[in-house]
Amino acid sequence: MDTITKSHYRHLFVFLSFFLLLGCQNSYQSEHLVDINIEVASLTEQIDQLNEPTLNSLIFTKYDNSTIDFSNNKNGFIFKITHQEAQDSDHSLLVSPHYLNHVVYMDEALHIKDRYARNAFTAFHNYSTNFIAFDDIGNASYVHIKTNLAKPVNFSIESQKKLRTYDQNLLMLFTSIYAIILTLVFTHIVFYFFIKKTSYLYYSVYIFGILFSLLFQEGMIGNFPALSYPVFGDYTKLIWLKIPSAFYWLFILEFLDIKGRSKFDYKLVKVLLYSEVALIGFMLMLSIFKISGVYAYLSLAVNLQFIVGIIVAIYVPVKYALKGLRHAQYLAIGVTAHMITAIMRIKYTVTLEPMAFWMPRAFEFGLLFEALLLSLGLSDKTMRVIKEKDIAETKVEHADRALFYKELENNFQQKSMNSIDKNHGSQAQLNNLINIYFASALRQLVEVEDVFYVSESGNKIKPQLISGKSSNFDIDNYIDNNTELMNTICTSRVASFQSNESKTDSDLSFVIIPIKEKAHKNMCLFLTFPNYVEIKNNTIDDLYIFANMMSSSLFTVKKYQQTVNETRFDNLTQVFNRKTILEKLDFLTEEAKTSNNAVAVAFIDVDNFKQINDDYGHDLGDKMLVFLCQQLKERFNNNAYVGRYGGDEFIVVFDNYNKTQIESVFDDLYSYFNANKLGEVSLEASIGVAMNTNTNTTRGKELLKRADQALYQAKEKGKNQYMIM
Repeated sequence: MDTITKSHYRHLFVFLSFFLLLGCQNSYQSEHLVDINIEVASLTEQIDQLNEPTLNSLIFTKYDNSTIDFSNNKNGFIFKITHQEAQDSDHSLLVSPHYLNHVVYMDEALHIKDRYARNAFTAFHNYSTNFIAFDDIGNASYVHIKTNLAKPVNFSIESQKKLRTYDQNLLMLFTSIYAIILTLVFTHIVFYFFIKKTSYLYYSVYIFGILFSLLFQEGMIGNFPALSYPVFGDYTKLIWLKIPSAFYWLFILEFLDIKGRSKFDYKLVKVLLYSEVALIGFMLMLSIFKISGVYAYLSLAVNLQFIVGIIVAIYVPVKYALKGLRHAQYLAIGVTAHMITAIMRIKYTVTLEPMAFWMPRAFEFGLLFEALLLSLGLSDKTMRVIKEKDIAETKVEHADRALFYKELENNFQQKSMNSIDKNHGSQAQLNNLINIYFASALRQLVEVEDVFYVSESGNKIKPQLISGKSSNFDIDNYIDNNTELMNTICTSRVASFQSNESKTDSDLSFVIIPIKEKAHKNMCLFLTFPNYVEIKNNTIDDLYIFANMMSSSLFTVKKYQQTVNETRFDNLTQVFNRKTILEKLDFLTEEAKTSNNAVAVAFIDVDNFKQINDDYGHDLGDKMLVFLCQQLKERFNNNAYVGRYGGDEFIVVFDNYNKTQIESVFDDLYSYFNANKLGEVSLEASIGVAMNTNTNTTRGKELLKRADQALYQAKEKGKNQYMIM
């Protein structure tokens, strides 16, 4: 079965762990600064009609945080809160849970000091909508609460400063979460317009709809959703909840391609989609014609559909995830997390919230997790579809396999030899580039993860990594445990497909291909693949043919590289030899006649080199020459070419460098030599530089002669300096 890549798991784990750890740090620890006495009474009138005589007529009873059935009293309940402590301006009254519809705070004289209306978008004076708190509390105050469900209520007097700090931390955290979700939404809308995949559009509307509904419930969108109340009335919240559900089922149909996989699942999802649309249409009709009195029945229907939807929403992706559909795994995990956090949110609407704030607000984390996973799933599916499409097009364009292989082989040889011809220094970088070309050619045929050459050396089989990451697969361990198998395959003429049974190493499969090369005994090409890549018998046969063609071509390229190196590079310093650097100088000066590029040449001579050899030995002298060339190549790595003229003399040819650039680098070079000795010896060198002032007539030999004259002047003036002519 295909699995979500381990890197995705790691990234998601780190990302969500960061937010959860941040959440745990923000968990509020209640202080209960003052002992309070709480009494409760059922209100028989509207809160705006409450006066002192009416208040005196109410029967208050002591309240002990027990559950109150708010649904049986449309006018709500009023709580009387008293304490004997001296009044403190730093004290605030905290009311929980924050899932309450209407809360009004009044002073002892029944003056309304603050008001909170969930979904009515009335902001607190001093706090956000993350919790319910009131300032300026006296020795006696009243709190009026209206809500739809039976639940307990808790009151405590807390530090105002601590509450405000806590409020700011929550606001920053949840704003970050909402911002990330919105970024994902708008990014996928952009993708939709570019690649025209409706699953991206359905994803965006679904996630945005849930976020909009969440912010609407939390009262965090300002006054915009209030415009819907005159139209939708009491059904506003239900309509906002059902719209994203409809787009979720559209997303499921498109994302999992259910129509082509199972008629039963397709019809099941379609029924749920149509029921969502029907409910939305029915609620709109009730709103337009202002039909009331059916909210309770409609809410029951919505809840029943919600339960069925949870079951199907988990069943469908889990079913296809177990069947090995890779992007269904993302969906299954994301939806399951979303549903679990939704149930937690429902639970904390009827129970007191714990001190760990993220538990009642787990839905936000669940939505973020689902949005990220679905985004990864969409990306994974799209990339694989694009890759499959590219492979299919390639196969159509290259029906003749032999011609296709030859084309890849020739392309590899041409690019490799061109790179060898243009190489101006580092053999390690050149070898790495050739290996990249080699692996790229193999990947034109099949999706290869890692490429190793395995050959016998000193009666022991040793691997060499060509491309990939050695951490992906422990090939040394595999060879040690399967030496006999490796010997058998490498001496045969048949490639072998092996499925990696060890789950501790990786989820890779691999093909071992014997390479028939006279110069190498018992050689194999070892290719690893992700498990989701299907390796068929004809693919293995093609790999055997193509890998041997490519290997033969690789050895040809290596021989060419060795030949070129012997003719072009100095064996000790690994810079151009005299013949090559002079040819480069002549070529650039001729080219400058048409391009008008400024060409310059530097003649470098190591000062007192014979004395250093005599006093410290030739080994140190050789190290000094290598050290000099390394520093030259590091500083002149673009459009500058370093060569050994002979003995301790070197040439640097500059293509399109100005005088200021050359002076800057040589100043830095001298500073480096002064600060970095070789043992007890500082490297000192005299340098003469000649610039071509007339690109139409100056030739390479003339430029070199002028550089030699500048070098002579530098030595005449005391050595260890440069002169520019």
